Amino acid sequence: MMKKLYPLFCVTLICILLPLSIEAVTPSQVLDQTLQQAANQGLADNQSVGASAVELSVLLPGEDNPRDFVAGNQLKGFGIHPATTNMMVQYGSITKEYTTTLILHLVDQGYFSLDTPIGHLSVLQPEFESGEWPARWKTVTIAELLNMTSGIPENVSNTDIVFNPFVEYTFNQMIDFASNYENNVKDHPSCAQEKDITNGCFKPGTEYFYSNTNYMIAGLIVQAYYDQWKGSEFTFGEIMDIAILKPVLGDQVAPTCLAGPGHVNALCYSTAPLPDNVLVNMIHGYYNNGPDGPYLLPDMDVSRTNLSWGNAAGALGGTTDGLARLTRALFQNEFDSAPRLTSTQYMVEETSPGQPVIPVKNIEQDCLSASGGCYGLGVQVMSNFADDKNLGTVYAYGGQTLGFGTVYIWIPKENVVLTFSINSSADDNINDLVISAINAINTYLGCPPIPNTKSLSVKISSLFH
Repeated sequence: MMKKLYPLFCVTLICILLPLSIEAVTPSQVLDQTLQQAANQGLADNQSVGASAVELSVLLPGEDNPRDFVAGNQLKGFGIHPATTNMMVQYGSITKEYTTTLILHLVDQGYFSLDTPIGHLSVLQPEFESGEWPARWKTVTIAELLNMTSGIPENVSNTDIVFNPFVEYTFNQMIDFASNYENNVKDHPSCAQEKDITNGCFKPGTEYFYSNTNYMIAGLIVQAYYDQWKGSEFTFGEIMDIAILKPVLGDQVAPTCLAGPGHVNALCYSTAPLPDNVLVNMIHGYYNNGPDGPYLLPDMDVSRTNLSWGNAAGALGGTTDGLARLTRALFQNEFDSAPRLTSTQYMVEETSPGQPVIPVKNIEQDCLSASGGCYGLGVQVMSNFADDKNLGTVYAYGGQTLGFGTVYIWIPKENVVLTFSINSSADDNINDLVISAINAINTYLGCPPIPNTKSLSVKISSLFH
């Protein structure tokens, strides 16, 4: 009889002890696990294009600190050096909305309006009087610089222009690349005639074309008038530190990114090459867009190049945690710019080169039909991002440098910020990462999932600039 009781006793004992030995997994823990899996998948999807790491952060409603995740290694080919969430990356073109914010601060001080032609600005008169800048640029307004409708040609992705990423350029030198291109009427007559579709030469205000030169000019304007406002001379990086970065993260902002070992460059701005004691705190970036002139080779570690070629158009860096905090601060109007950044007053659809400009009147309707989205004063807007209108209007931007692709997505309806960075300059495959992360967040918040559709993939792929 006793032998027959043993199985029952064992089953009963297991049933009694099992609940005591297993802790319940909370929804918050499930979210963290799923977001880590999304980072892992993002790395797996991009290793074929040279990536060794993915850094990801999520800032949720009611939470003051982002949830941070990382996958992969800091660098390639030199043993195992795991990446950490405290390592900095480059933000690239995400810099533009903060340059815009500095412009808006100067508008508020009465130095000019968004409708002021740049030819009317005293600080730019020497450039026009010397003939260094084409006369037709005089009629370009501040707003047309910021919303990419100026008709001033591109200086970075223009294949006729060769710049050295190991040289530290000034604003004027980078602008001169574009002005020299346009002034060379013999080789580029279509630009002077405002009909250059390839590199964005057109009558101001008539088309949309993404040109980094616009923000070099904006940066030059900021630096000149900020000095007048404060009565002292500042570099653009110092202005960015004082007015934008330090109000968000204080001591975690290192001037020109020069925090040494053991410190976190959570947010920083630098156009100079970074020294070794800073690179130890940085995920290394790899160039994977094919051969590019005499300076760049496939799979090249470009961490020692500088971002002077990006400057006010793309020299911000830091962690994805810092970017999540900065993004929330921006859209919660901590810099007194959000209502104007998100206004339709100067917003246009991101049309193809050569197509007439299409002003935006209603974000939900007009940005729905735009294949890539709409562009305002340094911000990119997408409606119907997930094809089912569950997310509503989404603000998203992707910055690319020579070695990084970094993205933020702000979902106002849910008050959620998602940021991530991949250390490769190739056209990163981020579709699964974005969808997995957003669906994990939506499950946690009790919101509907988003579908993985071809239309959504197009919108995601259009994030990078």
